[in-house]
Amino acid sequence: MLDVILVGVVSGAMLVLPLLLDGMERKVKAAIQTRIGPPVTQTLYDFLKLMGKEVKPFTGSALATYMVLLTILLQISSLIALNYFIIAERNFQILFAGLALFLVAQASSAMTPLLIPNPFSQIGGYREVIVSLVNEFTMILSIGAISFILGEEAASPYTYIGLLSAMITLFITSYVSTGRPPFDIAEAEVELASGIFVEFSGPLLATYIYAMLTRRLLAKMIPLVIILQSLTSPGLLTSLILVPLLVVTWLVYGVAATVVGRIRIDMAPVSLLKLYIPLMALSITGLLIGVYYA
Repeated sequence: MLDVILVGVVSGAMLVLPLLLDGMERKVKAAIQTRIGPPVTQTLYDFLKLMGKEVKPFTGSALATYMVLLTILLQISSLIALNYFIIAERNFQILFAGLALFLVAQASSAMTPLLIPNPFSQIGGYREVIVSLVNEFTMILSIGAISFILGEEAASPYTYIGLLSAMITLFITSYVSTGRPPFDIAEAEVELASGIFVEFSGPLLATYIYAMLTRRLLAKMIPLVIILQSLTSPGLLTSLILVPLLVVTWLVYGVAATVVGRIRIDMAPVSLLKLYIPLMALSITGLLIGVYYA
C-alpha cells in the first residue's frame, strides 16, 4: 500500500515538471543567444492563463478535444506505470505496458493535427506521422535489444558493444520523439506552425501544449528508467536519482536543439534511416556474436 501511495505522489509531482523544465529550457536558450529570456515559471503562467480563457469551437472540435484528452490520459498512465516499475516492482510486463502506452499516446498525438479542418495543420500532421513511423519502430527495436542483452547472464565484449549501440540509438529516438530541431518538420514552415495553434484556444490549447511537453518528459524518462533499473533497486531512492537526471537530460536536449539547424523536410526520414540502420545493425551483430561466444 505504501508503494502505491509513493507512486501516486511521485507521479503527481512529475506532472508539474514539464511546465517548469520547459521554462528552464527557454532560459538556457536565451542565455546561449545572449538574451535575458522569460522567467523559468513563464510556461506555467502561460498554461494557467490559457486555462482561464474561452474556447472557440470549430468544425470537428469535439473529436479533436477527445483525441487531446486521450493523449493526456495515455501519457499519465504511462508515467504511472514507469514510476511503479522503478519504485514498487521490477516486473518487465509493467515496463513494457508503460512503453506501449507511450507509443499509443504518440500515435494519438500524431493523429490530432489530421483531424483539424486546416490544410496547414494536416500537412504538418502527415509529416509527423512519417517521422514517427521510422522513429518509433526503431525505438521498439532498440528497447528489445537492450532488454535481451541485460537479460543475458553471460556477457562478452561484443555484447557490450551491442548494448552501447542500442543505448545510443534509444537516446537518439528519444530526442527525435521530443519534436525538437532538426526533426521538428511538422512545423518546418512558419505557416504550418499556425495550423493547429490557430484553431485551438483556451483550455484546449493549454491541454494540447501540455501534452506536447509531457511527451518530451516521457521520451527522456524511458531510456533513463531502462538504465536505472539495471543499476538500482526498487524504491523511492531511484526516483530521487531519476528527477535530476531528467532535468539534466532535458537541458542537454534543449541546448542541442538550439545549436542545430532544421533538416530538409524531404530528407528527414531518409536521414534517420541512414543513422538508425548502421547503429541497429551494429547492435544486433554484437548481440549475436556475444551470445555465440558466451
